[in-house]
Amino acid sequence: MELERLTRLTLEVGRTLMSAGAETYRAEQTMEHVARALGGQQIEIFAVPTGVFLSVRVGEDVQTGLAQVRARETDLRKIALINNLSRALESGQITAEELEQRLQGLAHLPQIRWRRRLGTAIGCAASALLLGGTLVDSAMAMLLGWAVFEISEALIRLEVGGWFLSYAFGSFAGGGLAVTVAHLPGTSLQGLLVASVLPLVPGVALTNGVRDLIGAHLLSGSARAIEAATIGAILAAGATTGVAVAGSLWP
Repeated sequence: MELERLTRLTLEVGRTLMSAGAETYRAEQTMEHVARALGGQQIEIFAVPTGVFLSVRVGEDVQTGLAQVRARETDLRKIALINNLSRALESGQITAEELEQRLQGLAHLPQIRWRRRLGTAIGCAASALLLGGTLVDSAMAMLLGWAVFEISEALIRLEVGGWFLSYAFGSFAGGGLAVTVAHLPGTSLQGLLVASVLPLVPGVALTNGVRDLIGAHLLSGSARAIEAATIGAILAAGATTGVAVAGSLWP
């Protein structure tokens, strides 16, 4: 196989994994398996949340490449599909041409948004019950979580203010809506407030940050942990502001 093509396919695998929210160790290991299956030798890989680096040798030729990760999301389906592709390539079940075609297909893989909406609603409803809320709290938390999720997703799709505004305005809206709904009979503010910001909590970033630190990926782990802490601070500030504003309007 041509060294340039090997490098391009391996970098695309790593870029797709990192953009889908995969752990650093997973991206590096999968890239190494793919590069070796394609005939690469003396493989050196370095992955961070914003890019993947690769140096590979085939015979006497050496090539180094970089793929920047411009956008990141949480898509466990893509991660699972890439893992399956790498295993199939290693075992000879697919060729390099098939790998390239499937990677191109992943770039246009449609998101199953109704599953995310359903999961968000169920998670918010359950969190309200766990916090001692009533069935009315649970039903209202389901609606609040869905509303906050839609607001945040709309801002991301419209590319308004980037991820910062998405989290800030989403948590602000969640806090304000929680105070408003808490005026209804049979509801309590505590459960509603937690449920309203639950869809925005950076659980994957925090988990991956801890996992990377445990695996001695100090740069990636620190970056993910700082990202999670920053988002947490934004959520706290946004929700507090929303509660204060709504409380002044509907005391």
